[in-house]
Amino acid sequence: MNSNRRDFLKQGLLALGSLFVIKGGISSVFAADKKAAAKKGAAADKAAPLPAGQTEVPATDAVVAAIGYKSNPKDIDKKKYAQYKADQKCSNCALYTAVDGKNWGNCTMLAGKGVVNGNGWCGSWSKKS
Repeated sequence: MNSNRRDFLKQGLLALGSLFVIKGGISSVFAADKKAAAKKGAAADKAAPLPAGQTEVPATDAVVAAIGYKSNPKDIDKKKYAQYKADQKCSNCALYTAVDGKNWGNCTMLAGKGVVNGNGWCGSWSKKS
């Protein structure tokens, strides 16, 4: 291998390594901006406080995921759940029983897993009669 080829490979590897360092630095700046924006948005979308002694259903629960429950309607995948309508929410569902007015309640589908947000929605929504 001659020195020209070695120099070319060294410079190429150095340039490639520099790209990874620069990209990592730029990505971390944008990630910090995204985190700040998400935190600001979360504060604006903050739900009413949970009733004393209650916990919200865990988003990681298999049943919660299977029925597509979302405590914030903005998070609903409208392509996957085309049946969703803006006026449908947990508080006007037949499966919902209020715990503290209309902010939080129990859902028959998620019995014993915690309370659901009255403004939430899932694919099992059924009109209250």
